[in-house]
Amino acid sequence: MYKYLFFFLFLVSYSQSQAQSGDSKYRFGLHFTPNRAWVMPETRLLNQERGGYGYGYGLLIERKIGSNYFFSTGLSINQLQYGSSLDTNIYVRKNTLPAGFNNIQYQYRAQYFELPLSMKMRTNQMGAIRIYGQFGINTAVLFQARAKITNIPGEFDPEEYFFINKVTDYKNDLTTDDRVSVLRAGIIIGAGVEYLLSGETHLVLGVRLDNPFTDNYRGDAVNGRVPSIGLQVGIFF
Repeated sequence: MYKYLFFFLFLVSYSQSQAQSGDSKYRFGLHFTPNRAWVMPETRLLNQERGGYGYGYGLLIERKIGSNYFFSTGLSINQLQYGSSLDTNIYVRKNTLPAGFNNIQYQYRAQYFELPLSMKMRTNQMGAIRIYGQFGINTAVLFQARAKITNIPGEFDPEEYFFINKVTDYKNDLTTDDRVSVLRAGIIIGAGVEYLLSGETHLVLGVRLDNPFTDNYRGDAVNGRVPSIGLQVGIFF
């Protein structure tokens, strides 16, 4: 963490020194992005339940590579909330045959470190506004995942139950780090406007769609992806 902070402070100081000379190629900013995520099942067993609302926040870093073209990256923390259920959950009783339980629902809350890499293209100045479009890839690493479940069967051994291994309190919160994929990667598509406040300070308002191509669940029995769409509010200094 100290290394990232030192690197960021170095880039900021370098950008400020370049800005004073009038030829800065870097822009730095902050963002807050409320989002909505949902499950896209890829196997018959998995059902999509209600989506959930989360949020992301972090740094924005852009490097100018043309008059209206930027290489855009940053470092963010992103929380996604989403729900799923199974057509037939199989609960294994010790030394007996499996028994089926229907429609047990899982509501997940997963948090990621994100590093997006994208190209940003914007129009010429129109009054105080520029319109931009963005396309690229996003890579994220899971650092916390928890879940809630409903419709719990009367006889329940959480250590053997599907999706669940490490359990703190299975009636409320479940630690599910080993059931949610650690790596999340996908395509970024975004668009929005930049509003000039003063000097080089811009207010940013845009929409960003994250469409992952990696599976959100670990294991062979259940497969599904978790897209999200967010409203990004940020400011470049």
